[in-house]
Amino acid sequence: MTMHRTPGRPTPEQVAGEVCAVDLVAACARRDGAEALALVNVLTGQDLLVRHIAQLKLAELLTDAMGRTGAGPGDAAAPAAPARVAQELVVLLERVRYPDGVQTAVAALIAGDHRPISRTDGTVSLLAFALATAAFGTAGWPDGGLLALLRERRERLAL
Repeated sequence: MTMHRTPGRPTPEQVAGEVCAVDLVAACARRDGAEALALVNVLTGQDLLVRHIAQLKLAELLTDAMGRTGAGPGDAAAPAAPARVAQELVVLLERVRYPDGVQTAVAALIAGDHRPISRTDGTVSLLAFALATAAFGTAGWPDGGLLALLRERRERLAL
């Protein structure tokens, strides 16, 4: 007997990957380094499909956040991020421990160079995308708007 999924209904792996991505960005946005690292450790222990889905969701969240600040992702002619994004990144990097390569990738992205972050993988990629999303998102959705958006997405996933 062949099992068929109902179209439009996410698989458990999709939900797990999206939840991990949303929770990781939220931890970074709250500047909770301990939670961010714990989530990365949980995520790296997950099935490859869950990690892949989380990485795709992180890229999507980053694209949305960059768009809110006027810094277009993947566009070599896109403007550099506003100074507020760089300031937020400095604070985040002080509060969240990260492996080598994260700071370089995120700093380059903020300066308008998308190549370093696109070449990351594993833990470096997860944290680089989450930290960049938190920095851009905090600038793009001021007054707690990023956390409200992430809570809303998380609640939809819990249904």
